[in-house]
Amino acid sequence: MSQDKRAASGDEKRAEEKADDMSMNQEKAAVSTAASARFASSALDGEAAEAIARQLKTTYGKLLDEPVPDKFLQLLDALGSADDAAQTDERGKKSSQNKG
Repeated sequence: MSQDKRAASGDEKRAEEKADDMSMNQEKAAVSTAASARFASSALDGEAAEAIARQLKTTYGKLLDEPVPDKFLQLLDALGSADDAAQTDERGKKSSQNKG
């Protein structure tokens, strides 16, 4: 391999490593943000948490009593069937691998 190609290959590798580092930093920031949010929510005093819960129940309580639309039920059934088929297929593959 020529020296130019090796240099280009090294540059590409450094660029990939830098992209991986940036991705890892973004993931760490997301985890840190989520942890901060959990801490902040756990820091609410009991009275504030109860007030929020009451307001949410007032706002969304009626929604819980509404029936689920037929289209959503059909979609859930289809997803359940697809999931069952995938699990059955996966079990079949494992079974055949154990035999072989």
